[in-house]
Amino acid sequence: MAGAVCQTKEGRMYFGGKNGISYFHPDNITNNTYEPPVVLTGLKLFYKNVRISDSTQTILKSNITVADEIVLTYNQNIITFEYAALNFIHSEMNEYKYTLEGFDETWHEVGKTREATYTSLDPGTYTFKVVASNNDGVWNKTGASIKVIVLPPWWQTWWFRSLMILVVLGIIIGLSYYKAYQLKKQNKVLEQMVQIRTEELTVANQEIISQNEQISYQRDTLERQNKVITQSITSAQRIQSALLPSDAELQSYFNDFFVIYQPRDIVSGDFYWAHWVGKYFYVIAADCTGHGIPGAFMSMLGNAMLNEIIIKRKIHDPAQILFELNKNIQETFKQTLDGPNPVDEGMDMTVLVIDSEANILRIASAIQPFYIGRNGKVEYVEGDMYSIGEVFARFKAPEFTTKTYPIEKGMCLFLGSDGIADQFSSETKKKFTSKRLIKVLEENLSLSMQGQAGSVHEAYEKWRSIEPQLDDILLLGLRF
Repeated sequence: MAGAVCQTKEGRMYFGGKNGISYFHPDNITNNTYEPPVVLTGLKLFYKNVRISDSTQTILKSNITVADEIVLTYNQNIITFEYAALNFIHSEMNEYKYTLEGFDETWHEVGKTREATYTSLDPGTYTFKVVASNNDGVWNKTGASIKVIVLPPWWQTWWFRSLMILVVLGIIIGLSYYKAYQLKKQNKVLEQMVQIRTEELTVANQEIISQNEQISYQRDTLERQNKVITQSITSAQRIQSALLPSDAELQSYFNDFFVIYQPRDIVSGDFYWAHWVGKYFYVIAADCTGHGIPGAFMSMLGNAMLNEIIIKRKIHDPAQILFELNKNIQETFKQTLDGPNPVDEGMDMTVLVIDSEANILRIASAIQPFYIGRNGKVEYVEGDMYSIGEVFARFKAPEFTTKTYPIEKGMCLFLGSDGIADQFSSETKKKFTSKRLIKVLEENLSLSMQGQAGSVHEAYEKWRSIEPQLDDILLLGLRF
């Protein structure tokens, strides 16, 4: 009966059909062990089929299947090989892998893909090989292969290089002869010049001896003047140092603090100020315009004005102190819009006023940022946009803001100039920046203030390395 199926006890399978009965035993079914031969079936140049021709312009002289080699010029740089396995039992299951000896280090397993493309091969000799497997994964071990020769461009051929070597050697030899001739000619001229110069030098030597005596006298005079100037600057340094607060003044309120004070020159344009007035304790950090002698003069002037504003006039609002100081600076240096040639000097400043009875601190800042450390973090607080004195403050009356904070036990406050943040690195030529300073402070916030100062100084010196100090440095660290 057509369509009937039966399996015997021995496992044999019977199938009924229109023309009779078919049967087989499953154990008699075996894999295809045929190792399929592989042949090259086509060649493409720039993705176009290459035809067989005797023309010297054609790279394929015979069928690719029987060709032993192909020769390419250096600019025929996109070539595709087509291939096929001669296994026709489920040929769609045939698989391939290929390699180009001299270029590839491993075989490319490409599955059922029947072509391989190479681009931009260097001049040289290569061998393209391809092997295939049948539908049951049995691989042909011999495969098919063809030699590929890529010719170099004319300027890389041996004859061109040999010609260039000969040309270069000829130029070198010619230049050598020419140079020898020129040297001989120059020697004669030099002999004449030496004789003339010898006579001139004899006369000039007498003049040099006389000039040397004058230079020695001027050098001694400059050394004496430099010594006097250095002594004057050193005296100015002692005066400036005497105006700075002593550790005892800061210790009258703070048990734990540090002061990093490092002038760029002998004297500094940075200064700090501390004083008790009644129940208020004042701490001020200032950065005057310039450094050296001009900056030192400004710092002394600022110190005197603060004494007048705070001690004598007893002003204790930080913003008002900055306003009064700006007013005094403008009047002193005639910094008005219609004033003739006003002196454009000023300073950035942070004013801290501690109310010891209310246990609060009030702070105002002209330009300078300050930093508050608490709970393991350091907060960056930006100052007001106005500086004390200088150009911008002439166009509009500056407005300074007083910020108020309750004093928390263990809270830290950092005031100072931009000397550390603006320092360039000797390696990267980048600035240290406030961001990096905050990172150093946060990492060492649990240390004593002296420990923090050591960490900041170490980080600064490592950053600066051999780079000269750019500006005066001032940083006050205060722990409540």
